[in-house]
Amino acid sequence: FSITAMKVRYLKQRERLWEPLLIGFAVIAAGSGFGSAFYFLARAMAVDPQPDLALTIPILCTQVIALVLGMFSLLSVFYFSNDLDILVPLPLKERYILAAKFFTVSITEYAPALVMFVPAIVSYHRAIGLSPLGFGIVIVVFLLLPLIPLGLMGIMAVTIMRSINRKHRDLSMII
Repeated sequence: FSITAMKVRYLKQRERLWEPLLIGFAVIAAGSGFGSAFYFLARAMAVDPQPDLALTIPILCTQVIALVLGMFSLLSVFYFSNDLDILVPLPLKERYILAAKFFTVSITEYAPALVMFVPAIVSYHRAIGLSPLGFGIVIVVFLLLPLIPLGLMGIMAVTIMRSINRKHRDLSMII
């Protein structure tokens, strides 16, 4: 995430201090816009004859975004990252390296899920009401939201990149 480079640039060297402020403002504005859109969409649909659609649409949107963003993130983290030269010679099994990289990507995919799913759950709970068991199910669903599309993309990325040689990997990176 380049956190070390950001600490040096912004805190120690005090260069381009406007960038984190602008990024923070953009994230807050976009997050509140998307969150309120999903809140009001779920509120409008919760009074329908099928109130479960109020949760289905945010779940599908979250999974589609995790699928699209996860495809690019997994390919870049699995195969085009700079730390592979350090990690491959270590006495680690390949599955541990892939699992750690997969876990890193999955953590970043929870941010869009949080923005889209939590406001819909709050709206649904205000309109319909959730039992304690319902809240437990909501937590499990939230934790699994980005993992299913990321798992599919991870399997596809490993399969595709295993069958492509190094010359074609560079071409696929450009594409």
